[in-house]
Amino acid sequence: MSITAPELIRPAPPGTQPATLLLAPKPPKIAIHNLGFRYGDTVALKGVTFDLPENQVIGLIGPSGCGKSTLLRVLNRLYDMYPGQVASGGVLLDGADILGAEVDLRRLRARVGMVFQEATTLPMSIRGNIAFGIRLHESLSRVEMNRRVERALTRAALWSEVKDRLSEDAAELSGGQQQRLCIARALAVNPEVLLLDEPTSALDPHSMAMIEQLIDTLKQSVTIVLVTHNHAQAARCADQVAFLYLGEMVECGAATQIFSAPREPRTQRYVTGRFG
Repeated sequence: MSITAPELIRPAPPGTQPATLLLAPKPPKIAIHNLGFRYGDTVALKGVTFDLPENQVIGLIGPSGCGKSTLLRVLNRLYDMYPGQVASGGVLLDGADILGAEVDLRRLRARVGMVFQEATTLPMSIRGNIAFGIRLHESLSRVEMNRRVERALTRAALWSEVKDRLSEDAAELSGGQQQRLCIARALAVNPEVLLLDEPTSALDPHSMAMIEQLIDTLKQSVTIVLVTHNHAQAARCADQVAFLYLGEMVECGAATQIFSAPREPRTQRYVTGRFG
């Protein structure tokens, strides 16, 4: 289902004639197998299986209530914060299952960061918002902290706009700036995966375009999972797209294939606007 980059696994031995290189697919950053999820008597995900390749953008599409946001919350175990919610199956991050009871959740949530639909800035300064997460995981000197704050804001394309306002309340920022601040806060702890749950749905077109450009830049260093109801955004931003419906994975493939030649009739009907 996934499209992965080849990886060289064995060069030609010294002193021999050049031979055809043996190639093997690069393992996925996250492998999801037969994932189920329920809260109480409600089943939200059923038998979901697909791979998330490293350093790509994976778009999750589907009508409201199909399980997209639930899937995100499984990937960093956010559901553990609520009683009666249970995941089953396997979710492997770099080959290690993250669903076990022995998993260090604080460490997992640093590796797999999340940004929500509405900007969730903390009631403190711009600098304080970035430093908050770092302090949960590391003890840095003031100089090191300043460097980390600058780096996170730079990666989120916000540094030039706020470098002279770091002591101001984060609530003073515009909506688009607040969302980029939330992205910077997630980036500050150096995640390997970034989960974005409809990050531009409340933003104006200019702010949306800035975040879409940011997503394209960030995928060089992190794997990104993007939930969106905007098909055009999924087509612009995603390398691969997964279509979920009623908690099931209907189809997953390259974004160009999903939107131009879907294999499943339900996918065809959804991406052409005939339902959903």
